[in-house]
Amino acid sequence: MPVTLQRVTVANWHVLITLQVAPDQEAWVAANHITLLEAAYGFAGDLAHLHLIPLAVYADQHPVGLVLYNTDPSFERFFIMRLMIDQHQQGKGYGRAALTQLLGLFRAYPQAKEVAVSYNVGNQVARQLYRSCGFSELGPDDAGGVMMWQMLNPQSVPWTSLWHSAYSASTTQA
Repeated sequence: MPVTLQRVTVANWHVLITLQVAPDQEAWVAANHITLLEAAYGFAGDLAHLHLIPLAVYADQHPVGLVLYNTDPSFERFFIMRLMIDQHQQGKGYGRAALTQLLGLFRAYPQAKEVAVSYNVGNQVARQLYRSCGFSELGPDDAGGVMMWQMLNPQSVPWTSLWHSAYSASTTQA
């Protein structure tokens, strides 16, 4: 089944909020209605500047999951906040296909430098998925999870990574 990422619309949000992870995964991923509310209204305080973008994950014409990412206004950096596949659809490769497409979407912006994601320490399935798609572990994040990172597009000028201290202003990839 081909997997696609599609906009969240008035026609599909109702079914997206019915998708759920398994009960033992609920502590790791917010419910989809929370994700869509956060995407619609954003965050307060230090996170108010984030541009939140939800996308539905479809297998053929059937919604199977939801992703949420944020980006800076210049589309240079991305952070994957949520990647969920419905409990009845897990283990079919939909998460990997969605993540691969999401990374391709980010790389379509030539100025895109990097992407990060974090996972809950107990969520070894997420860890393996991110590692298999090219992410490397950076260490603990501020929320008690583990931060992972990857570079997106080679840049012709020096730049400094927001998350990876090894990529400083003197580092270039051409």
